[in-house]
Amino acid sequence: MTDKQNKALKINPKRKGFFKENIVAQHLKKQGWTILHQNKKIFGVEVDILAKKENEIFLIEVKSLKKESHLEKILKSKQKERLKKAAQSLCEDFSKGVRLLLATVDSKNKIDFFDVF
Repeated sequence: MTDKQNKALKINPKRKGFFKENIVAQHLKKQGWTILHQNKKIFGVEVDILAKKENEIFLIEVKSLKKESHLEKILKSKQKERLKKAAQSLCEDFSKGVRLLLATVDSKNKIDFFDVF
């Protein structure tokens, strides 16, 4: 196989991210959630998914897993701080709390959710 063919088989990381985000969004919709925004900059922070379930707002960061990973390594502290800032700003807009979730998607598209704070 040539280098050109090898490159064609590799998935662009940004496209892979959008693909995994869409898997999570579709899963949430099937569970009765409302997707308010996807891939939107909110207060200078790119948010993967902003969703609502019942009367609660969720800011969801989606991460693709290549193999077993520790959660601390998946979401870096600087990224966590930026997301917390966006969540706090959203609290003011929605006049209610915003929960920050991490959604991990493995190679078989299995989704797991974790509270970030």
